Amino acid sequence: MFSCCTKKTTAVPLSPSAVLGLELHCEGCARKVKKIARKIPGVENVTTNVAANQMTLFGPAANDVDVLALSVGVRPEQIVTIISAPGRGEEPSPAAARSQG
Repeated sequence: MFSCCTKKTTAVPLSPSAVLGLELHCEGCARKVKKIARKIPGVENVTTNVAANQMTLFGPAANDVDVLALSVGVRPEQIVTIISAPGRGEEPSPAAARSQG
């Protein structure tokens, strides 16, 4: 057998992730929100889905999703909802957080 076929692969553990729902009109809005989210301590990566109006945050900060929801809003009137978070399951949370300007 070739040595390239016998290499063991090690799985990289996934960091915690939180999914937030917020209004994303376009890719420009998504870029703006990503830029804000990346500045939050403990956020390792951010992905957005404009069509679904969702943002996924990866890293230890995902464990404190309530603070994340307050931190990522771009406008004071923007509502950010918690869709899923570590320890909360996959069901949407009934609580909506308003961002702080």
